[in-house]
Formats: sequence, C-alpha cells, structure tokens
Amino acid sequence: MSPSATCRNLVAALPILLASTSAALALQSPADRGASFAPVAGMELLPALARAKDVGPAPAEHLLRIAVSLPSGRPEALQVFVDVVSNPHSARYR
Repeated sequence: MSPSATCRNLVAALPILLASTSAALALQSPADRGASFAPVAGMELLPALARAKDVGPAPAEHLLRIAVSLPSGRPEALQVFVDVVSNPHSARYR
C-alpha cells in the first residue's frame, strides 16, 4: 500500500474512532470518569450540589442555558465606570 493510501485510510478512520470513543465516554457516569464537584479556591459550591444525583445525559434536542457569574477583579474600577456611564453630565454617559 502506498504512503498516500495509508494516510487516506487513517484520515478516514479518525472520525469513526473519535465517535466511538465519545460514545463510550457518554455512557459512563461522571463518577466512572473520575469527575467530581471540586470547588475553586476561594469559592463555594451551591448547597444543592451536595444533594445532586447523576441521572445520565440529557436528550440531544434539549437546549441548556447556563449563566456564569464571576466576581469583579477590580470592584472599585467597575463602580467608577458604572457611575460615569450613568451620569447624564458625563461625556461617557450611556
């Protein structure tokens, strides 16, 4: 077999390999994959997560909306910005 034919065969087999690997991972629970809820230093988990139970993957057609809220790294600067854009007499108003 020529090198180019071998390369084409490998490229053709790659999507099948990736699909089978991701399908096998999808069948495992997070605990089987070694996943756990681990808090980030300085942050705490929601109390409800202590009672959370893995019920498996959601149907693919379900839309999942996630909101993430992070604390500001510079709260004083953020407050100055909000004050400036909220002041009708400021050049940066609105």
